[in-house]
Amino acid sequence: MKRFFSSMVALMMAFAIIGCGGGDKEVGTTPGTTEIASGTLFEGEYMTFTHSNDWKIAENTQNKMINMEKRTPAGTLYILVKAEKDNWRTAEEAVSAFADNYGGSPAELINYGGYDFYQTTFEHGGAQTMLVTKIDDNKVTITLQGKDHDNDSSITNILNSIELNF
Repeated sequence: MKRFFSSMVALMMAFAIIGCGGGDKEVGTTPGTTEIASGTLFEGEYMTFTHSNDWKIAENTQNKMINMEKRTPAGTLYILVKAEKDNWRTAEEAVSAFADNYGGSPAELINYGGYDFYQTTFEHGGAQTMLVTKIDDNKVTITLQGKDHDNDSSITNILNSIELNF
């Protein structure tokens, strides 16, 4: 009987160790989401960019989304990138409609990494900025969130290094 209980305890410990290991690959429970290893170059399905190592980055290829997170003394900064097909309105129209719905600033044309984006800033659970660009029927929406996100040089560096792969 003692041997049986010893074997059961050893087996349960082995399962516990296995359950704790290898957790750095899956992020959340959404299928297709994998964490990207720390480094300076992100090469995704539809986008590449460089980033500092203090950003945690996850790509969900199934939903064509990239989530980025950086903890700072002032709070956490977030970047959400989403690509989708949209052939019925321009980037400016998409940003203007969003700004109208959320009380955002008028659509403003800016350039990051050689791409023209339209942007709006708004308050929704905190300060946010939304940027939209289009290449053919491919719309890329980037949402920036967090205290002083508009003054964070690492965000500007990411945006300036973007290369879209459409």
